[in-house]
Amino acid sequence: MRISAPFSPATGLLVGLLLAFPACRPVGIQVGETLIPEAALERASQEMAQTFNQFGKSTLIWEMLREGWGAAWILHSKLPRESALARLEALQMAQRLRAGSTFEELARDLAQMEPDEDPAEYARAPNPHNIGGRAAAAVAALEEGEWAGPLRTLDGWELVYLRRRFEGHRTRAGVQLIRMVYPVGSAVAQEQAKDMWNTLPLSGPPQLMKALPASFRHGRVQSDS
Repeated sequence: MRISAPFSPATGLLVGLLLAFPACRPVGIQVGETLIPEAALERASQEMAQTFNQFGKSTLIWEMLREGWGAAWILHSKLPRESALARLEALQMAQRLRAGSTFEELARDLAQMEPDEDPAEYARAPNPHNIGGRAAAAVAALEEGEWAGPLRTLDGWELVYLRRRFEGHRTRAGVQLIRMVYPVGSAVAQEQAKDMWNTLPLSGPPQLMKALPASFRHGRVQSDS
């Protein structure tokens, strides 16, 4: 007669972990071999909603992805070492800012500008089309004198400072930004990432896929059958 081994608490824990393992796998929008994590989409959409609260989450996610953020994930995943090194530089600069350094001075030094040169960009509306998808989300949550980053963008890893938010409706009133960019990839690599964003197969949970317009998904959604 075969005698089964006792079902110990430790065995039960192991079985539970094994059963739960599939649920622990990252969830997000899969574009070819690149995963855009749900947690990142959720965090950025919450930031974006602080200014653009008249739009639903799906609309905000699509606008950010369409205006460079989708392609940025592909670019960084294709150049992991270069991305990691650029992010490290950006993190080191962020640490200097937290220690009390002035954003404008550091940005001027990074760009090798003269002391009397202004590192700020021209004022523009703070929407994804004008300042990029991920930067727009960060700026939506900032007040004058605040900064955010590092941010993953199609240019690389960025630190963004809101120098001024002009009077008017928050969704349309101009903002003046200063950016510090740590580049990832060449212009050719960036264009390739854009092409891949628009052509690679797509998959993901329904609640995320609905953020992508039907015309964008057409012929690209992977089937489980």
